[in-house]
Amino acid sequence: MRKTDTPDDPVLAAEVQRAVEPYRRIFPAEVISIMEEILEHALTTHPVGVELLDRVRPRATREHSDKRAKNGAAEVVPVKKAGAK
Repeated sequence: MRKTDTPDDPVLAAEVQRAVEPYRRIFPAEVISIMEEILEHALTTHPVGVELLDRVRPRATREHSDKRAKNGAAEVVPVKKAGAK
């Protein structure tokens, strides 16, 4: 069983399918299967392929860019109002 047949890496599976889609009308299923295997191998083993696949992965988002979370909670910084003593 090929990795693209399993949900182990949905980003890899989606990119492989996107890449071979234009060829489905031209080539038989056996050729498409070989193309999928070659692309999957290249995107998971070759340094350039790995980097390209990492670029299309969703990035983790930060809640606040200037504060780090402590024990799962963001640090609260009091805001001083203008003119307050």
